[in-house]
Amino acid sequence: MLFRSGYYSVASKIVEAITGLFVPANNALFPYMSRLFRESRDKYYQLVAKLNIVYLAAGGFLMAVAMVAGRELVELVNGSFEREVYLLFMVIAVKILIAPFAPFFTNIWINQERKQEYLVIVRNTFVANMVVIPPAIYFFGALGMAVVVVVINFFHLWLFLNRRIRPAGV
Repeated sequence: MLFRSGYYSVASKIVEAITGLFVPANNALFPYMSRLFRESRDKYYQLVAKLNIVYLAAGGFLMAVAMVAGRELVELVNGSFEREVYLLFMVIAVKILIAPFAPFFTNIWINQERKQEYLVIVRNTFVANMVVIPPAIYFFGALGMAVVVVVINFFHLWLFLNRRIRPAGV
């Protein structure tokens, strides 16, 4: 079954609204974390570990709430319930679990002055998108795009996790 791109847009916008809840937290934490990184590396890494747990719990909670309330969210945003929008939303909603990590890890890399490593991660994610998205859309339409968005977000997170959080030069 091929889904229309407009359906994807509605489903994606709902997920973006939910994941956008993490933006103020990341923006507010960045100056504090930058100062803490300069003052006490031990306290900085303790905070990073705690925030990873908090973000995972918050992402899991919001994903669960979104999935439970998915039908109502689709109806609220779309004006009526559309099964196709709902199914796309349920696929893309998995992204909520890991949404806070990309900007959080980006801030960590900035603090650690690891610009080149960060650019490698961004480049690899970009290349993966460019290779996988066109055939996914061609063969599976909006559903293919939804699956790819989730998979690429997990790939992006894996690239960050594959390069452990550490001080520059270590």
